[in-house]
Amino acid sequence: MFFELIAAVVGRDVDHSVGILLYSLYLFLDYCSSLHILYLYRAIIFNFNRMRVADIMEKNVITVTKDTPYEEVAKILYEHNISGVPVLDEGEKIVGIVSEKDIYRVLYPYYKSYYEHPESYTDLEERECKASEIKDHRAEVFMSKNVVPIKPEDPVMLAGSIMLAKNISRLPVVESGKVVGIISRKMIYRAILKRCFDFK
Repeated sequence: MFFELIAAVVGRDVDHSVGILLYSLYLFLDYCSSLHILYLYRAIIFNFNRMRVADIMEKNVITVTKDTPYEEVAKILYEHNISGVPVLDEGEKIVGIVSEKDIYRVLYPYYKSYYEHPESYTDLEERECKASEIKDHRAEVFMSKNVVPIKPEDPVMLAGSIMLAKNISRLPVVESGKVVGIISRKMIYRAILKRCFDFK
């Protein structure tokens, strides 16, 4: 029947070997078509179920400016129990991040030997008082300038992989040049556990 159909299409009798070849090609294309539908279905289901950054990000973002003093930044982190804030310029464009690590790191001197042999230094009391000495330093002095933004529509697991690769704890969520949210490792961790184990 298949050979007769091919003959009708091409307008002449088809050699048996050619017919076998064409029939094999037909089966292959039919198989590929089925696979395409299967992959398309799986892609639709996967994308539907995949968590996006916008699903779990914190939308009420607390920010500071480049001119915000050290004391005020530290107070914001302390009172709001958060671990970092984006730093914005005059046009509300993100130019940095201030984290607890930045707040803490600035208490120590910026020379290599201090970090290689911290036990050899005895000025620990001086370090404790350092915060009061630098309370008026502006955020742009001690903020981290290497900002890694992410988009609201990006997958949550992509955000997590970036944090691990860059050894950072949070990412600003940016859309059209504006900060619209923030996502942290803790948010991702809690979202995954809630999704996988139905934690409340």
